[in-house]
Amino acid sequence: MLVTTMPTPTGPLTILASREGAVRAAGFATGVEELLARVHPDLRGDPRPRADLGPVTAAVASYLDGDLTAIDAIPVEQRTSGRFLEHAWAVMRDIEPGEPIT
Repeated sequence: MLVTTMPTPTGPLTILASREGAVRAAGFATGVEELLARVHPDLRGDPRPRADLGPVTAAVASYLDGDLTAIDAIPVEQRTSGRFLEHAWAVMRDIEPGEPIT
């Protein structure tokens, strides 16, 4: 698993991703271990630090520069405890920025 930490206006953002570029966890965590605990055990691996995660890092930077759709194409890989949660996460990825729904 690849890991990078990048500066943001809110503070350092740490991102864990697969070698293929799918984000497995991201957050303003104080350490990699805190984020790694959020990754499904089947998807965990030894964190390998990288200065840059290519398309993932570029998409986050573009998002922070105002392109709210920049992260839409970044794949996310996580396992959940059932089909309902998998469906809910997939549906939430389709919500447009600034468009609240109920």
